[in-house]
Amino acid sequence: MRGIMTRRHVKAVARLGLLVVALALVLPGQGAGQPASVRRTIYMAAVEPRGGAAVASEPFPTEALPPGPGYVLRRPDETGRWEVSGYYWQPGFLLANQGEDLTLEILGINGAEHPTVIEGINVPAFTVRRGQVTSVSFRAGRPGFYRIVCTIHLPTMVGYLVVLPRR
Repeated sequence: MRGIMTRRHVKAVARLGLLVVALALVLPGQGAGQPASVRRTIYMAAVEPRGGAAVASEPFPTEALPPGPGYVLRRPDETGRWEVSGYYWQPGFLLANQGEDLTLEILGINGAEHPTVIEGINVPAFTVRRGQVTSVSFRAGRPGFYRIVCTIHLPTMVGYLVVLPRR
């Protein structure tokens, strides 16, 4: 149908936009022929944005959310208040240059724990816990898109590391 974008179209447009941004940026110390910079730290958080309403002012949704524990819809309580939330990495997109030494410092804000893998990056699985900072260090290797996945809060808690090629 004309004028309606499917999820596939939205994802494709988002990836294209991210690629344009990635190609336009050159991080400090990573110009042509320059060696990798000093280790760079990227600060992240495990978050659970939420919102809610009272059924008197806004009815409880009749349509179920997509399956997976990354989405949470709490039925109205005794006062008629209901809530919706989701689990996400913040920021959800990280940008690095090939050969760059990175440290991710991830603060657990919401959710008791987040067992995490970075697919395609040579770093062991790790767990982010509420009230703690988890540090993960590695060198950005091959250029590409790498998923940062909390294995229990799918499908929403997936971030992306974009590694740009050396110029």
